[in-house]
Amino acid sequence: MQSALASVTYNGNQEVVGSMNRVTDATERSYTFNNAQTILSLVANDNNPESYELLILPGNNLNGMFAAATDVNRNVTVDYTQGTVNNGNFEMDLQVAYLLNETTDWAANPDNTMGNLRFWEANATAVEKIGTGFEPEKTPSDVPAVGDFGTVKVVKIAKATTGALPNDIDKFFASNDILLRTGPTIFYSIRDGRWSNPNTWDEGTWPKENDAVELRHMVYVGIDGPFAGTLEAGNTTPESDATRYGATGAAAKSIKIINDATYPNASLIIANMDNGADYIFKTSATTGTSFTNLNTAAPDYTIATRPATKGDFPSNSNWAKGLWVLPFYGGTPSSTYTAFGTNQIENSGTINNEGIIEIGQ
Repeated sequence: MQSALASVTYNGNQEVVGSMNRVTDATERSYTFNNAQTILSLVANDNNPESYELLILPGNNLNGMFAAATDVNRNVTVDYTQGTVNNGNFEMDLQVAYLLNETTDWAANPDNTMGNLRFWEANATAVEKIGTGFEPEKTPSDVPAVGDFGTVKVVKIAKATTGALPNDIDKFFASNDILLRTGPTIFYSIRDGRWSNPNTWDEGTWPKENDAVELRHMVYVGIDGPFAGTLEAGNTTPESDATRYGATGAAAKSIKIINDATYPNASLIIANMDNGADYIFKTSATTGTSFTNLNTAAPDYTIATRPATKGDFPSNSNWAKGLWVLPFYGGTPSSTYTAFGTNQIENSGTINNEGIIEIGQ
């Protein structure tokens, strides 16, 4: 389609099978591609690509990383061409449609549902989750009627400068593939904040008990914000809140604190100001390593030198590395304590424990 102003209309669930190329421009607008529900949206930006091309093959996935047990069987290759002058950063919102009969091999895992579909970027040898800090939009979230499209939409996907993966979770490179993948996933922290704050996570919502978690920032539990420079907004809901994990639910299947010079303050800080007496922050895995601390950077404080109260901690996360289990910071010692329960620990960094760590729990 040679004009950015051109429109395309489909009857029902008709599709263009194969490649569809559309000229785009610097104006804010949406473009319909191979079917009525596959839609690309761009904001006004001189760096927008000059054209986009989507190769869509229903029921036929050509990517070598496709996994029938978790993926929608639909090839979606997204390519774009930028000009030689305006070739800087831009963002796209992308909605991809799929059909019910392309999800037929998922029955082995009850978590493999259309409500758990997410975008993964794939090349011929690797995959990486796409998480932009906004919750993926899924319509419908339950099983669509036979013949009707389901959709997954992820907003604010940025331009990647390399096709090799990983290229960072909020970015996508031209000519790589979009895999629609279901089931439990990996949640990544994208900023300092409380565990129960949806804005802490790459999906704009908190992990579930069967998800893995990778901590790249200072993430804290049981501390009523503001704390260490994070604001009150979003950081005040207890993890034990019924909409999060309740009094006994696990926060994730496993937790890993990474060791990466890009994220020197990766840490998990657990206290118990507001989760209630006897609350245990825990993982759900019952076999293997369920908590991994790889951050080898030395924290600024030890148990002997740490600040005495929540308000005395610095208003940045530069001091935070590894795992901290802090005193209760609320209630009384007889009724409220800080506890972390996990099946098995692998530790290469620093653990400061002033509470209870239950291993094998």
